[in-house]
Amino acid sequence: MNEKKKTCPEWIGEKFMGEPVAVLCMRYWYRGRLAEVGEDFIVLTEAKAVEETGPASQAEPNQEDPIPSDILIKTMAIELICQPAWVWHGFTKGKKEKK
Repeated sequence: MNEKKKTCPEWIGEKFMGEPVAVLCMRYWYRGRLAEVGEDFIVLTEAKAVEETGPASQAEPNQEDPIPSDILIKTMAIELICQPAWVWHGFTKGKKEKK
């Protein structure tokens, strides 16, 4: 059985598409809803720059600034993608359906 291994972008898309995610890039945190995954990038909508996260179990980040547009993040800059409790602040739990 030659089961094809998933690429990193495939895994990210299957696991998190349509959901809020926190992304650590080069020491900086961003959060938003994962809207698109390309071969070498991801797109977050409703994005925010998280200045201070606080504990992962906390309901909302300590300090963040909204970004007034979607953001594109190169996958080679990503150190970590996760869903701490504070990533859901302001979002409805569950996947957002594409229109």
